[in-house]
Parts: sequence; C-alpha cells; structure tokens
Amino acid sequence: MMSSLAECEEFIVHGLTPENLSAVLTWSQQSCGSRWVYREALQYIQDNFMQVTDHCLPLLSTLAAFRGFGSV
Repeated sequence: MMSSLAECEEFIVHGLTPENLSAVLTWSQQSCGSRWVYREALQYIQDNFMQVTDHCLPLLSTLAAFRGFGSV
C-alpha cells in the first residue's frame, strides 16, 4: 500500500504541465518539498523539451526585452 505522501507526490508528478512546471520545481527545492518530485520534474523537461520550450520561449523573450537584453 502506498503512503499518503507518496500518493500526493504521484498526483503532483502526473499533473505536470509546462504551465505549472516552474511552481512545482520551486516548491520541490524547498525544505518542505520533495527530491523525488524534483527529479521527476527534470525528467519531464527532458521528455517534453519541445513542449516546455514552446511554452517558455515567449515569456523568456518578453523578460529579456523588458530587462534590456534584446531577443533570446
């Protein structure tokens, strides 16, 4: 039988999307976070790299332009 903590971690990992990836990575690195969720989130990035970059590139370009760094 899976523990409640493991079930919550599984729920988080199975719900990963490019939209919530940043929040999950931030949470997982905190002292209350989960190393396993962090590793799974990194794996998600590898497995879904094009989808993640397609989602993040417009944001990075906007931030770079706002900060005066030109285009990304």
